[in-house]
Amino acid sequence: MKEFIVFFIVFIAIHIVFNIYICMRGLSVIPRVPVLRAIFIWAIIFLTVSFFAGRFLRGIYPSISDFLIWIGSFYLAVMFFIVLALLLIDVIRVANHFFVFFPDFFITKAALVKRIAAAAVLLAVCVVVAFGRINANNLIVNEVTVEISKKAGKLKNLKAVLISDIHLGLMVKGPQLKRIIDLTNAQNADIVFLCGDIFDSGIEKFEQGTALSEFKSRYGTFAVIGNHEYFANAEAIVKYMSENGITVLRDEAVLVADSFYVAGRDDFSLQRRRDKKRLPLAEIIKPLDRSYAIILMDHQPRELEEAVNAGIDLQLSGHTHAGQIWPMTLIIKAVWELSHGYMKKDGASFFVTSGAGTWGPRLRIGSKPEIAVLNIEFK
Repeated sequence: MKEFIVFFIVFIAIHIVFNIYICMRGLSVIPRVPVLRAIFIWAIIFLTVSFFAGRFLRGIYPSISDFLIWIGSFYLAVMFFIVLALLLIDVIRVANHFFVFFPDFFITKAALVKRIAAAAVLLAVCVVVAFGRINANNLIVNEVTVEISKKAGKLKNLKAVLISDIHLGLMVKGPQLKRIIDLTNAQNADIVFLCGDIFDSGIEKFEQGTALSEFKSRYGTFAVIGNHEYFANAEAIVKYMSENGITVLRDEAVLVADSFYVAGRDDFSLQRRRDKKRLPLAEIIKPLDRSYAIILMDHQPRELEEAVNAGIDLQLSGHTHAGQIWPMTLIIKAVWELSHGYMKKDGASFFVTSGAGTWGPRLRIGSKPEIAVLNIEFK
């Protein structure tokens, strides 16, 4: 809880500083007409507080809350790219101070140049955000072949679909889930894995016209919960998923078709709760017959060495969104040992999906939403 409070305070501080910066730069190009300047200032104030006001009003004025969160989420992305553009312009201005490469009319027509630059920034940000919105809806199939050097009963191959980070709720709704389910069912998979953060803000915000029970596969659908399920109401979400025929694994493992094990861990965020800790991986798989292949679902791709030491054959994760929006794509890649894709480590295989949905604004820039199709070969 303490870590969350610190993060929240830092986030708000940065948010306020960014918007003061945007406001000051905006006022430098807006004509000195009191009405125009007042409208601009109040618009910035509204956009600055909308996301937080929406969160505060949840449960009090739902329709107003949803509208404010929707506006505020998209503005977070718009704000971020405006700040990046303005900082780039400032760097160029500082460079010109030392090397003087601006043409003379940049000085003689300074007011006009500022307004043209402001219009260019707004146009560029609108184009980038529009592209990100379209890209977020362009769900792709990422197909990967994985070899496991163990037997799986009489099975030689297993076709699995991995889905993570849909974030069903206010921003991602029933139609998006329907598209995910239809694309998944078109793969004729043997098994479906839902690897956490399927819900974002609780089932009450989810339009339940499309049911999770519509996933079709030979051996069924297996799931683990992610950090966002804990931010919402994990117990209610687990109950809802179970009622829809999904096997939710919480620090436990099951033998599937007398051929291979599927193990699932509670999310790492459980570690931050004082009343409960998730089980060590070695304890979860201790009773299992190690001659059979073991496939592990763990929402966050942390501590990969633990899976290697425990003898896991394949770990499936999500959580990272592959960064979702540039330049977070670069930061996430630097922070995580495996932020997206397939990796072999000391005999164990790992796959991290970029996720099928989005968190915050429905934008993806520099990453793609996906369902992953894993063609697993047992040898």
